[in-house]
Parts: sequence; structure tokens; C-alpha cells
Amino acid sequence: GTVSGSFDAYQRYTTDLLSMVSAAPGQALTNEFVSNVGEMENKGMEASLNVKVVSTEDFNLAVNGNIAFNIGEITDLNNRTTNVDNNSSIPVGTGQKIAYNTVGEQPYSAWVFEQIYDSNLKPIENAFVDKNGDGQITDLDRHYVALRPNWTYGFGLTASYKQFDLSTTFNGQIGGKVYNARKLQSGFIDHAKPVNSNALTNMLDTEYVFQTINGNVPFSDYYLEDASFLRCQNVTIGYKMDNAIKGASLRLYTSVNNLFLATDYTGTDPENFNAIDNNFYPRPRTFSFGMNLDF
Repeated sequence: GTVSGSFDAYQRYTTDLLSMVSAAPGQALTNEFVSNVGEMENKGMEASLNVKVVSTEDFNLAVNGNIAFNIGEITDLNNRTTNVDNNSSIPVGTGQKIAYNTVGEQPYSAWVFEQIYDSNLKPIENAFVDKNGDGQITDLDRHYVALRPNWTYGFGLTASYKQFDLSTTFNGQIGGKVYNARKLQSGFIDHAKPVNSNALTNMLDTEYVFQTINGNVPFSDYYLEDASFLRCQNVTIGYKMDNAIKGASLRLYTSVNNLFLATDYTGTDPENFNAIDNNFYPRPRTFSFGMNLDF
């Protein structure tokens, strides 16, 4: 077989950090504008590999893959220490955000309280770790959790046997977090309580135990879930008929997109641009059939 690949090791550079900053009464209908207000440093590596495993007259098999690691740190915010990210709204109150860009932290990190759990690993409502030990829970007890994954990868294979061909594509990430806003909105007792009833008799055995989502509850790291996943993006199977029509070949194929998703995330989909699962339209699984005529 034949092996080819590439490896880009230890990238280190600084870049402008694009953020939203407050302005004087502003332009159009907002008091905010987009401006480069700081710098961050990225370190990482990328590797790709292509292997031609078998190559004969009747049978061919090749595999390919890539993996990337990147970790960033905000180093300057133009004399600021932190700046809220306007892409991180959560569905509670008005203007509530969960992610910040803070000097010394990874960009777009959730600023949250560390949840305390009981002996059955159920979260205790409004019980958080007093990180500074002052006997009270304030914003000084919140900590940062990176939402973006540091590892991403993809792989696939192509194969053919006589007139048949097969191709597959997979992608995924390792790490990262998703804020499960659907759990926040639908998983508390006042919301789940049957109409005109004060009882929760025969209620499903659920992990959601909070009475309400007031106070510091929405900012609990309980709502942050592991966003690791493996997705089968595409599988295509084809069959080619030579001289199906005089002087032309015909290829018939069937394909499926988003065949499966392997993840421990309990919400809709961990592959989410802003890492907040709220009113997210699920990716469909689609099947298609077609033909190619070459003449």
C-alpha cells in the first residue's frame, strides 16, 4: 500500500480578538459595535494521513484521516480583564449571557458556579462550592469552563470492487461543553407539575429536581454537558454499468447523510455553533438515490 500524510506541529501566534464592546449611544438601533479589542495566543498541531491499503485490478481500498489540536488563551483586552460574549444568550431573564472572553482563559468560556451534589449524585438546588471560603455565594465563586473543543477529527474510506463502490465520511470532536438550555427550561418541577394538581404522583423518574430556575440556578455548571461526539456524515454505495447505453456508462447510487451520532450528550445535538442548545433545529437524516450518465 501507499501512505501519504502531513503534520503541522506547534503553531503559536497572536491574533486580534473580535468582540462586542459597549459604546456611547450608538448607531442605528443598538448601543454596541464590533471592534478588535484584544489579542489571544493559540497553540496547536494538525496531522493528516492518507493510506492506499489495497490497489488491484478488481479491488481498491483507501483510508484517510485528520486530527487537530488547538488551545487558545486571551492575553489582552485593551485594559479590560473580561468581556461578555453576545453570542451566548441563555433563555432566562433578559440579556443574560453565559460565556465570556477573559484574560488568562480560553476564549468563549462559560462563567459558572460549581454545583454541589448529594450522595445519589443529584444536584442540590442553589448549593454551590464556596471557592473563596467567605461563607457566602457570590460571583467571586464562579469559575470558567471552556466551551470550545480542543480536539477535532475526521476520517473516511473509499473502496471499490469491480463495478461496486463505497465511500464514507465521519467527523467528531473530543471535549468541549454544551449548555443544555432545553434542560433548563423544561426540567424544573413548577414547569412539569400537572395542571390543577399540587402532586407529582407518577411523575417520570427524572434527574431534574429544581423547584424553579431563579437566582443562580441558570449559572450552574450542572447544565454544561460533555460535547464529545462521533458523527457519520455520509455513506454512499454505487454500482457502475459499462456500456449500459451505447457508448456510455451508467452509475446508480444511494446515499444517506447523518446516518448516526454517537455521544453521551442528553440534548438535541452536541455539534452546536454557540455551544448553547436552545431552539436548535435538529439535523435531518436524509436518503437519496441517483444516477450518473457518462458519455
